[in-house]
Amino acid sequence: MSDGFTGEELAQQRGSANEPNWDAFVNKVGGYKVSDRYPQADFENADYVFPDQKVVIELKIIENEIDKTDQFREKMNALSARLFEKHKKTPLALDPKVTAQYLKGFIGLFRSPIARIGKKANSQIKTTKSTLGLEDYQGVWLLVNDNLRELAPEPMLHTLGRILNGSYSSINACIYLTNHYVIVPGDEYGRILWAPLYQAKKTGQLRDFVNWLGRE
Repeated sequence: MSDGFTGEELAQQRGSANEPNWDAFVNKVGGYKVSDRYPQADFENADYVFPDQKVVIELKIIENEIDKTDQFREKMNALSARLFEKHKKTPLALDPKVTAQYLKGFIGLFRSPIARIGKKANSQIKTTKSTLGLEDYQGVWLLVNDNLRELAPEPMLHTLGRILNGSYSSINACIYLTNHYVIVPGDEYGRILWAPLYQAKKTGQLRDFVNWLGRE
């Protein structure tokens, strides 16, 4: 494990991907914060614009653990009840079939709350583009995971991919960024994960921008 941390200790190490740092970073590398440029704006705006690259970015940070809400617990209990009714076993029985169905259902419970975040980001990007006359700009949803640790990178990216295949027409790419270290299977080091996902169309220049942004 990197730097002598155990997996549990490594998971508690934090990054610096908070909003104040993103504000400072964007200004440093040639973008601007919409609310700084338009302090009297009366619309729900996206966070950042990069005029040279023609990109609008909406930053969303998952600060609360989705799975700790009462609504999530109720859905998880309902999932367990359905599986017990069907198989007469709980996931604790360690039946591979039941366990696989439970894990699939558990991951699926995260889709709706994350999709709501994406829907809001899509709306803010769309409104910003139309209000500021940036219709030819591409939209990026920057999703920072600051506190959700129950969903590992692979199922999270799979969930985001399914969400982006929906009707979010103003989001051309999503960048998934963890603000804590994660362990990727097959990798002995803890990583701050920067993982872009793209819509199928017109991704060439946008990929170049996202890669540049990540390097910066």
